[in-house]
Parts: sequence; structure tokens; C-alpha cells
Amino acid sequence: MIGALWHRIKYLRFLGKRGFWRWAVDRIDFMVTDHIQPWTVLRRGAVRCDVHPSVSFRRAENVILGSYTRIQNNCCLWASPNAEIRVGDNTGLGPGTCVFSSNHQFAPGTPYHRQPWTEQSVTIGQDVWIGAGCIILPGVEIGDGAVVAAGSVVTKNIPANSIAAGVPARVIRSR
Repeated sequence: MIGALWHRIKYLRFLGKRGFWRWAVDRIDFMVTDHIQPWTVLRRGAVRCDVHPSVSFRRAENVILGSYTRIQNNCCLWASPNAEIRVGDNTGLGPGTCVFSSNHQFAPGTPYHRQPWTEQSVTIGQDVWIGAGCIILPGVEIGDGAVVAAGSVVTKNIPANSIAAGVPARVIRSR
């Protein structure tokens, strides 16, 4: 018992270390801006919407979730200032799925942070199932009733009631 207590007391030595308080404030700021503040502006359906606490949002005010939507752990929904991400009713996003409404372009000789970027809204229809680890890129529309297989990268529109898989995702059959 005493050994465990002493072990924890030794952590107090970090309080006086150079840079500790700056690190602590940065961690708190990250938690507030990444995990608390987005929940205050997120637009959710009128009826139950299950979103795992580990989901990461950017521009949450431009993310619109339908009723009975389920978003699993470690998903990223990164909307941009001028483009939305819309997820329809009764839709599920598997763990680790990333949805982006903006993308960098490539301008040779220009540093990364000065590259131009494009913004296009993403629409995921109703009763859609997105498998684990999918990536959905800007400008994509996924039709109602579609299924996207795990690990797929969606670069183009997926028609309603179809099943898509692969990198890049292609329709393999209808549902």
C-alpha cells in the first residue's frame, strides 16, 4: 500500500518541470475544441442518434445527422467551412470511417500549408451501411439503401440500393 502511494506521489515532481503547464493547457484545449465544443453545435435528428464519444468532428456546425443514425468509435467527420456532410436517417458508419468535405490540391513548388483546396458537400442517404475503415471523399453522394464494404475508398457517387467495394469503390452488385 505504501509503495503504491509513494509511486503516485512521485508524479508530483512533474508539476515543476519546464513546459509541463503549457503541455497541460494544450491537452485541455485539445479536449475542449476536439471533443466537447463540437457536441454543442452538432445538428442531430429529432429522434435518437447514437454517436460514440471518440468520434472526431471538424466544423461540426456543418455536419447534419438524421434520426436513428449510428456512428461507431474512432470515426472522423470533417466538414469544411463552405461544405456540409449530411447523413440520412437509419444510417450506420462503421468504426474508423472517415468522411471529408474538403481536399488539398497539388501545386508543384508550393509548400503544403499554402496548397489550394477544394470544398464539396458529401451526402449519405437513408438506410445506408458504411463498413469499418471506409474513406469517403469530397463531393460524393451515396444513394438510399446502399452498402459500402469495409476498407473501401469512395471517390465517386454510389447509386441507391447497390453494394460497393474496393479501392476505389466500385459497384459490385445491387442490394
